[in-house]
Amino acid sequence: MRTRDLREKDKGTESMQKRRERLSRANSLKNQRKLRSRLRVD
Repeated sequence: MRTRDLREKDKGTESMQKRRERLSRANSLKNQRKLRSRLRVD
């Protein structure tokens, strides 16, 4: 049980880091679009 959990945790941390990188990139793009649209409106 413990060894399996640790192994899963290792895999999870790797995927989570990648996911975070992807999310941060996506969020930055979304934020840029929001800022641009706001500037256009104002």
